Amino acid sequence: MVYNNYNVLKGRKIIIKLKGGLGNQMFQYAFHIFLISKNCNAKFRISKNPNNFHNGIELEKAFGITLPRTTIIELFKLKIDSFLLKFFQASLFFNRIIESDDNCESTQIIDEISKNKNNYLDGYFQNESFFKPVKENILSIFKFESQLSKKQRKTYNMIQSTNSISLHVRRGDYSNHKWRYGKIASLEYYKKSIKYIRERVKDPVFFVFSDELEWCKKNLHYSSLFFVDCTDCNNSYHDMYLMSQCKHNIIANSTFSWWAAYLNPNEEKHIIRPNKFVNLDSLHPKNEIYIHNWINIK
Repeated sequence: MVYNNYNVLKGRKIIIKLKGGLGNQMFQYAFHIFLISKNCNAKFRISKNPNNFHNGIELEKAFGITLPRTTIIELFKLKIDSFLLKFFQASLFFNRIIESDDNCESTQIIDEISKNKNNYLDGYFQNESFFKPVKENILSIFKFESQLSKKQRKTYNMIQSTNSISLHVRRGDYSNHKWRYGKIASLEYYKKSIKYIRERVKDPVFFVFSDELEWCKKNLHYSSLFFVDCTDCNNSYHDMYLMSQCKHNIIANSTFSWWAAYLNPNEEKHIIRPNKFVNLDSLHPKNEIYIHNWINIK
């Protein structure tokens, strides 16, 4: 379904379940901004369960954002609905829309929202189409409120003064979900990506960002490699900021480096991305998470 008139969304009350790491939180917030622009009353349900987030709720400290939160009454209604769904397969207050393999496109989600006055959304919305109409607004909101340390400032200065390329390697939690994420951004992928950049960018300097830098040091043996180790997990958004300031980006199948590349202001940037995002053909079947002009390396 293609909408020519978004008035069908006007007045809809929407609660979005906030979850995942910073990259996923940014996708959810970007969709929230789009819904607000269409006169929806949209806010977030934020769980106290730390397992729902990688490094906590980073949106607020990274961008100075104040998240609109559900009220106590709304949370009570959601709990009643959870009980009813569990035992009676019915809800009383909110229409639940769960983003799934068969329901992962923006037009499908918007169509579902338009049918009901009150909606509860559970998904990641990893697609530019969920916020593209308000892209410029999103870019203005996602400006980092970054107070860099002395070491980070030194890295930033190096990035600014060279033909810098961020290279993001995500292993960590992906190692526990190899069936879903493994063998996509492989060592061979990074070797091919480095070769591609070297053939097109003069005197490139590769800035390696990773949650397993020791693995990178053992497996990536090239000149002009700089391993970035100036950020801790409590302020991981500093890494995203530094990555976004590089001239070009080699990303992992990760929303974290996706956003770093997306926020990169260089109009002539090369963005290298893996052939797919996940190992399940039913999820992102057309790799719609990636921007059309990003370079696909198999």
